[in-house]
Amino acid sequence: MNVSKANEENVIRDRATRLFTYLKELALLKTKPTRDLSGYDAVVWFHEIPEHKGCLSILSSQTVESQDGLWLEVRRSKEPQRPPIPTSCGAWLDKGPDGDHLAEPRLKDSIPRSPEHNSSPDLWSHSASPSAQVEQLADHPDIVGDWENYLKNAWQPWAEVYRPWKSANDLYFQLFSIHEQLKKLGERYELLLGLGLLTWETPDNQIIKRHLVVGDAYLTFDADRAKFSLQGAPEGIRLRFETDMVDPNDLPSLEQQREIDTLLTSIEESPWDKDDLVS
Repeated sequence: MNVSKANEENVIRDRATRLFTYLKELALLKTKPTRDLSGYDAVVWFHEIPEHKGCLSILSSQTVESQDGLWLEVRRSKEPQRPPIPTSCGAWLDKGPDGDHLAEPRLKDSIPRSPEHNSSPDLWSHSASPSAQVEQLADHPDIVGDWENYLKNAWQPWAEVYRPWKSANDLYFQLFSIHEQLKKLGERYELLLGLGLLTWETPDNQIIKRHLVVGDAYLTFDADRAKFSLQGAPEGIRLRFETDMVDPNDLPSLEQQREIDTLLTSIEESPWDKDDLVS
């Protein structure tokens, strides 16, 4: 009697799984799946979180494991001010194209000679040679020395601080944009943690770049402290197997998918446990 009942439960479970699979595949026929992460509104890679005092990641050296359930924390910090150019070098500065704040500044090799620095007015007559109308940087070792000292002791130390600050600042505003979208769109906007990146060219030449396992994430913003915090969703992370980007014919068998779902259910609230995920 017990064996019969168990068999009946297995049949019901199998039918339910097949029905769920059918409905899922039917839904896929009506919607175009996102096969590549580039199709998402925003993607934040944990391995790219900068090592900066305003950023704490569960994967960084400044771990946040001691803070219950926190995966990522990003605070806005003050921009490091670029050191001023030495007065002696100002006239020689090659400003170059605008836009790259981190491009190392340089001096011009030559500049027009100022009339007050000419000992003879004849040099500025129409017959003066072009070389007599310019000053060469090589003729000013004091200015070259000032510039080398500026780069070594002022600009380069500033750049080493500014680079991670800029990455952290860019991340802060990326999270701000995501948070605004979450407020605006509500349940129509998903925030997910992705694990196990699948990069694959299918037999029919489709390029897939998606995570195989996802879980629900939760982003909060503390306006008073200018701080974003990312952690698992309050209702649970619910790790699950993502297959919508893969053609049904290329998927593992239903039995294998059930085994994966069972494993993920057992570890669904511990997404950062590498041993569990690898097993």
